[in-house]
Amino acid sequence: MNKTETLLVDFVIPKLILLLLVVYFVLSLSYIAPKAQFGGEPLDTENSETAIRDTFDHEEIAVSTTAVGFLASKINPTVADKPASSTRAAKAHCFVGTDAIRYLTSGTNPTSTLGILVAVNTSFTIFGYDDISSFRAIRVTADSALDCQYSRRP
Repeated sequence: MNKTETLLVDFVIPKLILLLLVVYFVLSLSYIAPKAQFGGEPLDTENSETAIRDTFDHEEIAVSTTAVGFLASKINPTVADKPASSTRAAKAHCFVGTDAIRYLTSGTNPTSTLGILVAVNTSFTIFGYDDISSFRAIRVTADSALDCQYSRRP
């Protein structure tokens, strides 16, 4: 073997193999780590849809001129021998019927011109008990209804 072949076998080829392994590892990390739809940040698996599967209740909420929220008994039910943190809602999924609504999860009451606008015949999802318990909705022009179902971590 001449010096060029020895250099290739002893140095260049092992370095290329190592480089390929590093590239493969980096690419596999970006594939394995879930990404948020818009920001590119890893999803919070505590609040992600895949981590919350146990649907346990639902309600229909009339939405009119006064801001309303979810019923406390629906989003934080009492279950014997279980702590509240394991029985309360971690996800609320709602369908808007009849007319558009506006909502806020900051604890502030929305108005017909302030808040996140949700069109009629569409749905939205709220994750996390703090946001769910602070949720308030109001109609935009005419009375509406929300059909909501609540889920918790299994």
